[in-house]
Amino acid sequence: MLKLHASILLLAAACFLAVGNLQVAPPKPSRGPKINAEQLFKKMDTDRDRKVSLEEFIKASKHLDEFKAEQHVRKADLNGDAALTMAEFRRLDLEKLRPKSTKGGAKKGGGKKKR
Repeated sequence: MLKLHASILLLAAACFLAVGNLQVAPPKPSRGPKINAEQLFKKMDTDRDRKVSLEEFIKASKHLDEFKAEQHVRKADLNGDAALTMAEFRRLDLEKLRPKSTKGGAKKGGGKKKR
């Protein structure tokens, strides 16, 4: 019986030590503040028809190539009219649409000096 109690105590101590050594992974770094879908929708809807057309989406998503922008619209467009209502727009993964940050100090203009 004493051996059983000792085994249980050893097992409990091992569990306690294991839990004490666990490290929680830090949260993934955010690429900026959370995107507000309603505000973004209003900015993209330049003709104020309460829909974001494929053309409006492409113009607003300058960091995406036209093919990628069209894929995003087609994926969220439930009725196939090539325009997104607010309900359809909310289906988009807005974090995937956020421009990627440029690390390494890339410069506009290719970094060449003018002479």
